[in-house]
Amino acid sequence: IMNFGIEEETTVLELAQRIAAMTGASIQHRPEGGQPGDARRRRPDASEAQQRLGWRADVSLDEGLLRTWDALQRAP
Repeated sequence: IMNFGIEEETTVLELAQRIAAMTGASIQHRPEGGQPGDARRRRPDASEAQQRLGWRADVSLDEGLLRTWDALQRAP
């Protein structure tokens, strides 16, 4: 199993805020405790994909989100 993606640690709230800013959507944040067994933090390590496949992310998170939003806007 290999991770593919950027190695920037981002919270779900930060991700939601970035998407809201990009799309003009309004979000309501209602903090609730995590579920038993939930990871408190996660930072993927894509070094194995780099070493074995020569792959590395060349698009930032914000650019990837923007490209995804643009594609969704054009979808029928």
